[in-house]
Amino acid sequence: MSPYLRQIGVTAGVALVAAGLTTGVLAQAGGESGSERGRRTHAGAGLRGLDLTDAQRQQIQEIRQTHRDEMQKAAERLRAAHQTQRDAVRATPVDEGRIRATSDALAAAMTDMAVLRARIHEQTLSVLTPEQQERAKALWSERGAGFRGKGRMGGPRGGPRHGR
Repeated sequence: MSPYLRQIGVTAGVALVAAGLTTGVLAQAGGESGSERGRRTHAGAGLRGLDLTDAQRQQIQEIRQTHRDEMQKAAERLRAAHQTQRDAVRATPVDEGRIRATSDALAAAMTDMAVLRARIHEQTLSVLTPEQQERAKALWSERGAGFRGKGRMGGPRGGPRHGR
């Protein structure tokens, strides 16, 4: 794998980790129906058992509301950048400059989303007591360990290695 593609993969990984951490915290805040929560994978799984107070739920809901428009705009930029990059990759003849430019734009959109999610995550963690923070981190660590080393459909990550 080229260093360029590896960097895009690392950026995507950071965005996904931030999303996973934030999703659990935000879903615990309430304000969504069960079906809305169910649309997101493992929504709320990271905060079960933390016994949030009503005041904590309210504060987390306010954090979520504060960033809602910003998250929607960042998500739309990310979707658009991904589609533009996908179109560039599928175009013939191959235009390497266009592929690189759209990949750079995608990486920037992914980074912006990861930074935003990290900020929300930090603000949300500040609402929790130190004990809740430790329990949440332990739960997230355990949850993450269950996914490591597995690719789609539970198979080995990355499938067979070519060229080795």
